[in-house]
Amino acid sequence: MEHTILAPSESRFRLALERGASNGTRRPVVDRGELGWTCHAPLEIAGSCFGVLGVAGTGDEQSALSAVVDLAPQIAGLVHRSLTSDGAVAGNRRQVEALLSDGGFWAEFQPIVDLRSGATVGFEALSRFPDGRRPDLWFRQATSIGLGAELELAAMRRILDTARTLPPDTWLSVNVSARTLIDHDLRPLLALADRRVILEITEHERVRDYGAITRSMQELGDTGLGVDDAGSGYASLRHIFELQPELVKLDRIWVHGVHQDPVRTALITGLLQFATELDAVLLGEGVEHSEDRAALERIGVTLGQGYLFGRPQRAETWW
Repeated sequence: MEHTILAPSESRFRLALERGASNGTRRPVVDRGELGWTCHAPLEIAGSCFGVLGVAGTGDEQSALSAVVDLAPQIAGLVHRSLTSDGAVAGNRRQVEALLSDGGFWAEFQPIVDLRSGATVGFEALSRFPDGRRPDLWFRQATSIGLGAELELAAMRRILDTARTLPPDTWLSVNVSARTLIDHDLRPLLALADRRVILEITEHERVRDYGAITRSMQELGDTGLGVDDAGSGYASLRHIFELQPELVKLDRIWVHGVHQDPVRTALITGLLQFATELDAVLLGEGVEHSEDRAALERIGVTLGQGYLFGRPQRAETWW
């Protein structure tokens, strides 16, 4: 037995409880001694015993036995879930630490296009991982065990190193969480960039201190600020208003099918006016069809990104 539950743990019963637990049991048993009784019951999941529940006391041991029989399955379920959760955390940590150690991830880049001229003016950097899992799942896993910033910073370094082979005269957008931006000095890392960088605040995290983001950005000089996936997650109108970004990326759910949807057209028109008042540029993500591109251009959106212009690929592909 690897785990024993002792309750209560009064010193006068401790030796008897521990002795009974160490002997193991496949069924509930009661032992009476000079001080009182001890009762043991197996903790089982799917017929497999992984521990023992031990209870001690005085008085009617048969009532105690009945109580222990009733409690053991419930406690077994609670303890098993706790142990399984602990094991999952340890496994997650090993996976992320191994990833950080061997650096097996890489960067791909998707073009950002001027809808009026068709010219590529920038690229969004996207991290890729060897098991094919979505990047947000890897970053979420790393964050859950306290290594989110470490993985973000390592991915950003890989991105900036790789981006040197992108065409010149294009800027680079890189995703970053609000917490990493606030808690870490990104200046040494951004000094590696050979082009202008726009940091996109990811939409998966609630921003609790807009002022801290503003102060962090002021320390980064010419680095720009963008809001990713506007219209979903935490990227609300207040989010955009408080951060005052130079780039607002419209969520793909509003772009897809805009050419035949007056509701989407109205929403994008309103958001464009809002962004313009804040001196920001609106970018339509997820552009897959020429009809949607034409609709965005008619509305007045100037930048687009999506499979219509190119899928994410390694940097050398874009020459």
